[in-house]
Amino acid sequence: MLKSVAVLDEQPAIGLGIRDVVLAETALNFLGSFNTLNEFLHSFPEEKSDKNSSIAVVLAGKLADDSQLLDNLDKLCARGFTVLPYLQSEEVSLIPAVSKRRCCNQTIFKSEPLDRLITALCYAHGEETGESSRREDEVPISPHPKALLLSPNELRVLELYGFRGMPAKTVARQLGLTTNTVNTYVQRIRRAYAAQGRPASSRLELYHRFKEDFPDLLRKP
Repeated sequence: MLKSVAVLDEQPAIGLGIRDVVLAETALNFLGSFNTLNEFLHSFPEEKSDKNSSIAVVLAGKLADDSQLLDNLDKLCARGFTVLPYLQSEEVSLIPAVSKRRCCNQTIFKSEPLDRLITALCYAHGEETGESSRREDEVPISPHPKALLLSPNELRVLELYGFRGMPAKTVARQLGLTTNTVNTYVQRIRRAYAAQGRPASSRLELYHRFKEDFPDLLRKP
């Protein structure tokens, strides 16, 4: 079970904000805010231990030393830490790779309310459910009851643009379409979701809509 939280982020203010809420709203200890992975590992140098497994590391995509998120994630996983990637919305394309790391309970975006991060920590801690973990990137069992009916091209655009985070130009090149056509498909999909009352104005929201509506595609190897 988790007992403590540490934050790795290039911006000290982020760590301070998380610290205040963690101490006020959870039973977890706050170990500190660190600008780089090396700084954090200097305080927790053991390769792998029970102590490491009791620590949740909130890991930003960008640290002060410009190190790579996936490299940092692998190093933390290898040492037995639980990791909650804490990403910018434009880093959504990293999620498929991040979700393959078993040490990640959930992926949280900085654009989401801080309560979302605290809820993730509480789930991992077992405060709300009594469970030791809950994976954000688990594939839904069945499609959303209002799943969109899309043409083959629209579906591929939603997958590549919304779920995998590719730029419109890259999607167009891969599908043999013009960039204008890809943008038209994206606008059409967003309007369709809006008509259902399901948010899809951002790429992050499109990512979640794809997961909800097309779980069978996520199960493909």
